[in-house]
Amino acid sequence: MPRIAGLLLCAAATASDVLFVHVGKTCGGTIAAELRKNRVAYHEVHLDKVDRETLAQYKRVIVSARDPVDRVISAFNWRSPHACRQWKGQCTPPRAVEKFDGERGFYNCFPDVQHFVDEVTERSKSPSLTCLMLAHSFFNGVGVGEGGGSHIGKGLSWYIGPVLHDLLRRESDLWVVRAEACEHDLEGAIRWLRGDDTLDVLRGGWIHQARNTTDETSTTIDGSSRKKLQQRLEAEFQILDIMLDASVNYGAKRRRGLQKELLVDGGGVCKSLSSKTHVNTNC
Repeated sequence: MPRIAGLLLCAAATASDVLFVHVGKTCGGTIAAELRKNRVAYHEVHLDKVDRETLAQYKRVIVSARDPVDRVISAFNWRSPHACRQWKGQCTPPRAVEKFDGERGFYNCFPDVQHFVDEVTERSKSPSLTCLMLAHSFFNGVGVGEGGGSHIGKGLSWYIGPVLHDLLRRESDLWVVRAEACEHDLEGAIRWLRGDDTLDVLRGGWIHQARNTTDETSTTIDGSSRKKLQQRLEAEFQILDIMLDASVNYGAKRRRGLQKELLVDGGGVCKSLSSKTHVNTNC
């Protein structure tokens, strides 16, 4: 991130200040790298749920987030031995599918994310019992060996659902970094940690390209499946919207009347002028 590098040099945060909730496939690795590069001491929660005791130990919280549908697609493709992950114009070798129990059988059942989504949205016509169980176990992040199926079933509700009320009570201490605007949000986060006026960042009106075209979403799903998956992930969209409203950066933006979110193409949560939250594919 070259345009950030010159800015993020003096972030001042002690080890007891910052909790980073790293939701999988939400540019969390980039966030962690930038925090380390700028000598921000932090505690990272990744592949584990946030509990109240942990939350209470830290003054400020950074949460990484992403459009829930695209996060699931990316998580599936990230571990898939069949997905093409382009690097310098070529596909990288397939990943070994041995990290998580049940993973090999899972990807034998579902050669691409379209087949997987068809299963969890009940569009599949003739699933085997084994494939059915694997699909729902991975989708819900439970019952499939170490890690419960990697990142696929571990969205915001999995990480922060049990402590959401506690987190919302700390709105002045919550910053959200969205994968769709990772560079912008991360720059603002470091300014926030340094005590700069973050509203100067938000007033810029920058336009950010969505990350749909990254290699891990190159194998995707059709429009009908996207809408059905949005319905299955309704709780994820609701938690994302509530958290954005409560955050320092997106909450301030919304209170200033900027209704349209920085959304990934094809789906997301929008804030209408009537202040009603709804899932919309044409925001």
